[in-house]
Amino acid sequence: MNYLRLEYKRMLKCRTFIMSIIFSVAIVLLDAGQDYWLYMQGIDAHMSVFEKWIGVRYISYGSVVWNFLFVILVSVPFSCTLCSEIKNHYDLHVISKIGKRKYFSVKVLISFISGFFISFVTLILDFLILALYNKAVYPEVDSMSVSIGQNDFLSAYFYSHPYIYCTVWLLIICIWAGIFSVFTLTVGLFIRKGAIALIVSQILVILQDILSRFIPFLINGLSVELSWRGLLYGNSLALNPWCTILGNQLALLLLCMIAICWKGKKYSYV
Repeated sequence: MNYLRLEYKRMLKCRTFIMSIIFSVAIVLLDAGQDYWLYMQGIDAHMSVFEKWIGVRYISYGSVVWNFLFVILVSVPFSCTLCSEIKNHYDLHVISKIGKRKYFSVKVLISFISGFFISFVTLILDFLILALYNKAVYPEVDSMSVSIGQNDFLSAYFYSHPYIYCTVWLLIICIWAGIFSVFTLTVGLFIRKGAIALIVSQILVILQDILSRFIPFLINGLSVELSWRGLLYGNSLALNPWCTILGNQLALLLLCMIAICWKGKKYSYV
């Protein structure tokens, strides 16, 4: 518990953690700035904050940058510390006191928390800024401003209880952030270089996005979203039922846990 508390405090004081927060805030300002300019021009002024929130929308400059750099932004604060500690042999000092299992477990947990926290702050801030001038009216089913249909996850709640819908999607995206952070940590165990691990993680996620387009999966004749990046929005281009979201998250997290356990057992520190 003492080591967990120590690593948590270290995360909050980490320079890269602060820089990631700052960059994420810049993305929020880009998203809100573009939306405010369009709002003043009378474009999309009829849409509610629920439809414009970055957790739902994917067409603004801010949301595009957020989506593309998502893996790096949520991973850079803490995922690379394991690489540097192993490289500098600092891990030997810690493992000799608390053991390998606790060492790797704490690293995974703090990595997940750091990614979750960055995403949480970004999404909450974006919603609050947009809510300053956009109406919080309930979206209309026939408005055609979003493509959230009956087979999408919690689609009925989007039109009847949008606050609940946005809260649930906030948690879903933050969980994705935590998993991607753990994913980068896992890649770093094999590469041992933090900067390269970030790049490789980004490339792997992009490749998964490309490959998922060649896997046909239909519900009622409609295409289902299998891309990890595509599942970062409520209003995805394809269907996003709960089984797709939960299945992809569990599959990626399980893959990371298996790789970390296998690497941890093989890791020699004497």
